[in-house]
Amino acid sequence: MADSGGETTDRSAVVEALERELTARRVLPRVPAVIEDLASAAGLSLAASPVAAPPYVTVTGGGLVFRLPTSTQRVVITVRTFWIGRNPLRYRRFEGDLGERLSVEVRQTP
Repeated sequence: MADSGGETTDRSAVVEALERELTARRVLPRVPAVIEDLASAAGLSLAASPVAAPPYVTVTGGGLVFRLPTSTQRVVITVRTFWIGRNPLRYRRFEGDLGERLSVEVRQTP
């Protein structure tokens, strides 16, 4: 996947490798239960039952994204696995601690 400098410009290689690893370790099938637990802990009612596929769970070039949609808002949790560089576009394994890897956003539903 990566060149000798630890970077690659191949987004599909990054996403496919991460998805394979998450599937092999049985992480993806467990994500819907994690989403339900997170919603419950936050006192949120999900708009529908989550599944281990978009739009609830997405493997991106940056990492794993969970979405918790409610009737009034959407909570988006990102677990960054890769750093994305621009000009030229490139990917490198993210080396930060959990606080740097985890991002939580609350977006109002239009």
